[in-house]
Amino acid sequence: PWSFLNGAPTSLCDVTPDWIRPWDPVYFRNVWKGMEELVDLGLARSVGVSNFSVKKLRQVVEFAHIVPAVNQVESHLYMQQSDLLEYCKDQGIVLSA
Repeated sequence: PWSFLNGAPTSLCDVTPDWIRPWDPVYFRNVWKGMEELVDLGLARSVGVSNFSVKKLRQVVEFAHIVPAVNQVESHLYMQQSDLLEYCKDQGIVLSA
C-alpha cells in the first residue's frame, strides 16, 4: 500500500516520490486494524489488498483477525506467480489478476 506523508499535495498530479511513505509494517498494522474495524462495524463486508507479495501477506496473516479476502496482482502466462497463487490458496485468499 502507498500512503502519503503529512503535508503532501492534495492533487495526485503534484505528488512526487518524496511524498510517498515507504512500506512500514508497523504503520500498515494500524491501517489494517482500522479496516478490520470497518468490517466489525458492518461498514464493509470484506477487506483486501493489491500487489502484496507472499512476504507481505504473511506479515498481515500473522497479526490480522480478518484475513484479506482478495489480493489483486498482475498474473499472466509470462508472470504466473505460482508461489503467490499457492500461498493464497492455502490461506483462503482469492487471487485476482
